Amino acid sequence: MLCMTHQGRRPGFTLLEVAIACAMFVVVGLVLAELLHLVARQERAADARQAALRAVANRVEQLQARAWDDLPVAKKDETPPDDVLLLLKSARMQTEVTDVEEGAARQIRVQIEWRDPAGNWLPPVALSAWKHRPASSSEERP
Repeated sequence: MLCMTHQGRRPGFTLLEVAIACAMFVVVGLVLAELLHLVARQERAADARQAALRAVANRVEQLQARAWDDLPVAKKDETPPDDVLLLLKSARMQTEVTDVEEGAARQIRVQIEWRDPAGNWLPPVALSAWKHRPASSSEERP
């Protein structure tokens, strides 16, 4: 007589065990795909914000490089650079020059703002700088 310890069962996986393993792999795959999607979206947002910051910094530098008389006190809307518009279709840039310290200095403020995919305005990227009136020759000390 043969003694069967497994009572007629062959070793291996049952169909139920394989189905549970497949379901677990699918769930893990979906979680990973969603995580990768989130990371890619955050990376695009960071790239867009960095491009906006570069554009704002460049514009502030251009305005600071102007002579005092070529830097009028004004607030105006400008077209953002092309690289910013590629990443942020709804971007708008604004520059503002104001007198401070009783006309002895001017504050330069540049900002870029844009909408997210849902249409909400996001916090703008903004930089400020100050340009001081050059000393005239009569005000210089000997």
